[in-house]
Amino acid sequence: MKNLLLLIDFTELSILSLEHALMLAKLNNSSLIFCHITDVNTEKNNNDINENFKPYLLKANEAGINHQTHIAYGSLINCAREVVARLKPDLVVVGTHGKHGILQHLFGSKIFNLVKELASPVLVVNNQSKLAENGFKKILIPVSLHDTYLQMLEKSINLLDKNGKIIIFAVVKYGIPLDNEITKNAQLAQTFLNQKGIENEYLEIVSDQYSAGYSKATLQYVKNQEIDLITIITKVSTQNNSFASVDKENIMLNDAGLAVLCVDC
Repeated sequence: MKNLLLLIDFTELSILSLEHALMLAKLNNSSLIFCHITDVNTEKNNNDINENFKPYLLKANEAGINHQTHIAYGSLINCAREVVARLKPDLVVVGTHGKHGILQHLFGSKIFNLVKELASPVLVVNNQSKLAENGFKKILIPVSLHDTYLQMLEKSINLLDKNGKIIIFAVVKYGIPLDNEITKNAQLAQTFLNQKGIENEYLEIVSDQYSAGYSKATLQYVKNQEIDLITIITKVSTQNNSFASVDKENIMLNDAGLAVLCVDC
């Protein structure tokens, strides 16, 4: 990863997002772009924003990370989409204030509406996310039907600690066998990771809970585990479209403090 983009709103959550961005920049020898989006384009407002940037720039300097700032003007989602399309970062880092977030402070409970519009992978952190000092130690990747599943694995590897582990994860609904394509992707994933010398495990749990989606069973599993990152594909399946969207947003807004990597391959 050569370039990271950090979307910030100058709240305390932005400082936590910065720490994750700096960690990943050091891990991958990347440069960092600080971006703030505002709908006010005046000299005074621009001066205030540049002043607010200073603590972030100081931390980047202390970490030895090359960096630059960018102010974008317009509505949040449209503006973020345009910035990402133009700058083409390898990863976007953003914080969410969760289900009860302050929407006027950039990111709240509609985080999925933002993430699905961005062309680059997005790392979503919340105010409970713990900083992984040298990359994420244990990444959970729910297996999917998508034929781009291996591309999602490759994006995750960039965030993995050199001694980290990837768990290929499947939730089986009671009495319903896994789709053949899911089983095939799980096998391909393990072969791919083994070839790269990355520790991995295939884990399958059976859920007897009646629920339309899979986020509840997934989050229940990770609650007492040492997993510190979940990777999901932001594309929704053509099957159960609305449920897929709800599942993905529930994962992003988890209350377990897990960071979430969102990839649209």
